[in-house]
Amino acid sequence: MDRSLGTYSRVLVGLLKAAPSFPTLNHPVGVVDANAPRDRLLAAIAQAPGSYFSQLQRITRLAQGELAYHLRVLEDAELVVTLSDAHYKHYFVRNAFPAAHKTMLSVLALPYPRELLLTLANEPGLTLSQLAHRVGTTPPNVAWHVKRLTRANLATRTKTGNRVTYTTNVDAKLLAAFIEHYHPTTWRVWSERLAATIATLSTKETP
Repeated sequence: MDRSLGTYSRVLVGLLKAAPSFPTLNHPVGVVDANAPRDRLLAAIAQAPGSYFSQLQRITRLAQGELAYHLRVLEDAELVVTLSDAHYKHYFVRNAFPAAHKTMLSVLALPYPRELLLTLANEPGLTLSQLAHRVGTTPPNVAWHVKRLTRANLATRTKTGNRVTYTTNVDAKLLAAFIEHYHPTTWRVWSERLAATIATLSTKETP
């Protein structure tokens, strides 16, 4: 028999209690049963917002059918919402983020787009070949991901003569906060460069 969904409303409150904009697992001990697959799944979505199916499968180690079932139950109970693009369906705890933040977090869930946004935040105005060199991939691969960023209004393409460059539209401080909180490994690599970028932006904003 399926367990009552009443438990999950308490889980949700616990997940969002500490910081509504950054849901975490700082909730009262005993609210979440780490051995219960659906509790574990809800916790994973809170800890890694914007994750897609295969990422959640790696985090929770649930079988494909079991994961699909529990995601469907959480969606039906309106505890989890999704944001879909052409290739992925991204999962979020309900009411945790505004739409624009969900778009950014969905992009940050993917390694190359994450690196591209960080690179453009640090060095605006790069070409495709320069971006490819910075992130260690090919220009066609960068072009594919940058097109996705521009469609999501997270990056802007500018053509001057024959030269095409890109800049990011995201707030550098918000980007840094999301990376630090949800992608700590990336944050450790980028923190010094981002700190310098944010310091520069703050100086420019000071009258």
